[in-house]
Amino acid sequence: MVPQDADRSTSATRQWALERLDEPLTLEEMARHAHMSVRTFTRRFRQETGLSPLKWLAQRRLAHARHLLESTTLPVARIAKACGFGDPVALRRQFHTYVGLSPAAYRRTHSAPGVTAGR
Repeated sequence: MVPQDADRSTSATRQWALERLDEPLTLEEMARHAHMSVRTFTRRFRQETGLSPLKWLAQRRLAHARHLLESTTLPVARIAKACGFGDPVALRRQFHTYVGLSPAAYRRTHSAPGVTAGR
């Protein structure tokens, strides 16, 4: 017999996670949301996205931080919290590792003209 959930996708859980980037999310929570075991969820997630769930989540958080740096003048500490990094140090570390710049340097280089405070 074919398992009932053989055609299940992780797309709903990916959307759910995107709506909670500011919250601490674990692999176990993501798997529970998808109604799968951690092992099955991880395997399916990797098949669908090419990434592990936590790597994908980190990339989405970083992309959101980049967007906020480009489009707002929110302080780096607020952006870090809004993107689930917790504190500015963690955001700076991720930025330096994956972008090669600090968040402030990225903002100076990539911010949109006419960005207003708190947008």
